[in-house]
Amino acid sequence: MHPAPGQNRLWVILGITVVVGLVMLVISRGIEGQATLPTVTRGNGQQWIIEAVTYQTNVVLGHRSLLVEWFGRWLPQPMTDWLSPARGRTEWSSEQPELVVWLNGFDPAQNSFIDCQECRLEFVDEYGDRYPASHKSWYGFNRGSRVASGFPAFPRRNAILKLRLTSRKTLESQTVTFPNPNWVTNIPAWTPTPLPAVHSEREVDLILSGFDRKTNGGPDKPWETPSQHWIPRIELRSGGQLAEGWLTPEWSAEDPTGNRGQALGLHEPIQRFHVLVFPSVTNSLLNEVAVALPQVNLRQLGSGLTWSFSGTTGPVAFDALGVLPAGMYTFTERQLTTNPPPYARMAPVTGGSPSGWVSMTASVTPTRKQAWYGHYTPVPTLYLRAPTIPGDDRMGVRVRDEQGRLWAAEPEEQGRRDDIRPFLLRLPPEVQVVTPEVVFLRPLAADFTVAMPPP
Repeated sequence: MHPAPGQNRLWVILGITVVVGLVMLVISRGIEGQATLPTVTRGNGQQWIIEAVTYQTNVVLGHRSLLVEWFGRWLPQPMTDWLSPARGRTEWSSEQPELVVWLNGFDPAQNSFIDCQECRLEFVDEYGDRYPASHKSWYGFNRGSRVASGFPAFPRRNAILKLRLTSRKTLESQTVTFPNPNWVTNIPAWTPTPLPAVHSEREVDLILSGFDRKTNGGPDKPWETPSQHWIPRIELRSGGQLAEGWLTPEWSAEDPTGNRGQALGLHEPIQRFHVLVFPSVTNSLLNEVAVALPQVNLRQLGSGLTWSFSGTTGPVAFDALGVLPAGMYTFTERQLTTNPPPYARMAPVTGGSPSGWVSMTASVTPTRKQAWYGHYTPVPTLYLRAPTIPGDDRMGVRVRDEQGRLWAAEPEEQGRRDDIRPFLLRLPPEVQVVTPEVVFLRPLAADFTVAMPPP
């Protein structure tokens, strides 16, 4: 009995699909897992596997299946599963080189990959100073996942790094070692400035007077590395008096080995502090750059107000998209979309921040992908669209009520996505009719290179 001609064609098409998929899988590999790195076996038999340790600005790790990426939405799910690598391709980028530890989990008893987000990582130096990961990213795949932990600060003077892995649930801890991919031996000599150190700008004196010791973590914060570091004492004065209308100073530190961040330990003798102090959006100094938007009556907001308003504050051009009530809103290609396709409809994160972003990417044609960004908010929110602002400058929003009082709108803590900038209107109940104003924010900025106190 011979198969029908249609069946032959079907098998040919499936055969070609499988062959092309295998070829695409082979030719689209990133960095392979580094077999010489240690694996930690926990008390329950499960494993934490250090897949790679990288020190770069751009990293491509793992494998990808271009066939699945291009045609996955139209392939049968069993074929998609079969063609997909267990741990797919991950791309990482940062503005400056950064040490990243790539971790995944495996359960030999179940012969399956497991999630390893409960693992807390920190480097430890010869003095006992601990260097925490400044940020983590989780990447999920068809049959596994990986976690990337970024370290802008670590013991760069040490040829061999000591990494401690701790379960946030059980506090079980193990330590492994491996070669330092950025071992620094040629360390520049910095000359410190005596304290108090003063920077004067715009008739304001920014003063660094000393340091306090801060301890992070503890029994109530198992997710946070128990580390110690110095925090600067900073004050602003104008005409001999404390200056008003300025926000709490923001700062980061740097040491001669190249470490950056706040948790740089206690033993580096000289550090450089980068300090930024932004004016409050209600500061009268900003009146000259304030751009008024259409008046809004929050009692009559209904389903929201959308605008086609363009303006410029300082050197920053922006578009005001409108004010929307509490809810979930989807943006794609820098535009608000009121009717996203079913596969791009998203829900807020449960149990997390009351406002924030979620996102997804999908193939809209076999050769083109599109990204959608969902913002959820518990209060009325004003949405601006503006490109990246160079340097340390920012933009802010304030609202003026019917009595002429100014109130600050809160920028979304999770920042912007695709140039969309949400500003949450958390206002007193009696403030209902407001005129939003967009303002350009340029901070006071100072660098202080100083000797640190003895540990």
